Amino acid sequence: MPRTRRTTALIVMPVLFAAWVILFLFPTRTDQLWGWTIRPTMSAITMGAGYLGGVWFFARVAQASDSHQVAGGLLAATVFTTLLGLATILHWGKFNHDHVSFWTWAFLYFVAPPFLLVLFLANRPTSSTAAGGVLIPLWAARLLGGIGAFQVTAALVWFADPAAFSGRTPWALTPLTSRSLASFVAFTGAFLAWALVDRRFTALQAGVEAVTVGLVVTGIGAFVARDDFTGPAYARLGYVAGLASILAALVALQVGMRRAGGAGPGGDQAPSEGLQTPTAPTAA
Repeated sequence: MPRTRRTTALIVMPVLFAAWVILFLFPTRTDQLWGWTIRPTMSAITMGAGYLGGVWFFARVAQASDSHQVAGGLLAATVFTTLLGLATILHWGKFNHDHVSFWTWAFLYFVAPPFLLVLFLANRPTSSTAAGGVLIPLWAARLLGGIGAFQVTAALVWFADPAAFSGRTPWALTPLTSRSLASFVAFTGAFLAWALVDRRFTALQAGVEAVTVGLVVTGIGAFVARDDFTGPAYARLGYVAGLASILAALVALQVGMRRAGGAGPGGDQAPSEGLQTPTAPTAA
């Protein structure tokens, strides 16, 4: 299974990187380069930033020494690709069927959900108390899990009825871009909620880093495309506050865990004083 994980990551990374290049660097040319025309540019930029976070995550998948390090992210990716597959079916007529980007998109989001689900089931940890790794504080796990559960719920409501949010978003959205962006929100939420399942920092590190990358790049893109923010003031303020607060929480978690002796890119490290350490199960 490690070989399957690594091969999958090496196949997916170039696809996600190409999506980032098109959507983030050339957001005004989606009619020529993407599977459908995306307007305004902030929608394309946000999706591109998410794909760059995906590149980071799958790079960590390729490096992972243990399945628990990537299980939560694989489950989140399953949710993400399933929603985008549904969005493709619901908005089939909106796509440019003559463009190779569309058929790449369609193939990816029809094939990926069952494959990723199988990969997750094969890599899910049998116990969150397996030996190795430092546990994040219980309050931090509950905070991340609560944020994640809220995001998943909000994303599913948004996905189910995008018209209900018309005129209430920071920038103008079509039903297709609404459902696409809701899928990205669901990915972030599903991963953060994994903290309630496995509190080991190494189980969360790859996804936390990926989400952090995506949010930082999204913030840069928001500054570049600031003229697109034509929605209500409360929506714009809520967007900025939400982006900044989640990013600050994730950065604080990573800095705190590293200072406390959490894991680095190479894998688990010894636990540090003041942090709960999982105990290896004893033989009967």
